[in-house]
Amino acid sequence: MHRGGSPTDQEVTTPDYHGGRTRREASTCITATPVWHRAGNPSVEAAASCELTGQAGSGDDALDREVRLHVFDRAAETARVPSPAELAAALGRARPEIEESLRRLGAGRAVILAPGTANIWAANPFSAVPSSFRVDARGRTYWGICIWDALGIPAALGADATVTARCGDCDEELILEVRGGTLARVEGIVHFGVPAARWWDNIGYT
Repeated sequence: MHRGGSPTDQEVTTPDYHGGRTRREASTCITATPVWHRAGNPSVEAAASCELTGQAGSGDDALDREVRLHVFDRAAETARVPSPAELAAALGRARPEIEESLRRLGAGRAVILAPGTANIWAANPFSAVPSSFRVDARGRTYWGICIWDALGIPAALGADATVTARCGDCDEELILEVRGGTLARVEGIVHFGVPAARWWDNIGYT
């Protein structure tokens, strides 16, 4: 499944990271990637300047920072995570160059790539595909790959939001409301089935 309106060359599907479990059984997860704030906010500028390789000033680092910032900017502004083709066009770069940058960003855990591709599955907290964690904010619909990211979206946007999630046990719909940076309505319990030290052993399953 991929988001309606996504370019045809970005057939992003939900990766089979669930270790044999069904989507329903594995629907509650958490990621260790920091929450981002929309471009124009000092927080996102500071986060985007973080070097992933420790080789400050290299051409790869400069491109990776540019790609990283554009990905999060577009995700925040449009509720869509851009494809490699869109990134190449927007940044005036060759697509293979962009794909190599995305692979480096994936290796550095700045984004999560769909297995075997350079397509972004998630630029945390923003998911590129629909999920069990819907976030309505700023008149747009965003998706998180887990409740942690779903709650990170209004924080990243600095906006009020309604989060609609589904219970990983009984599939009951749960509603959470964020108002002024605070949970105003809460239903259910957040359960993390994987110790934090092992989240990135298999981030999709986590």
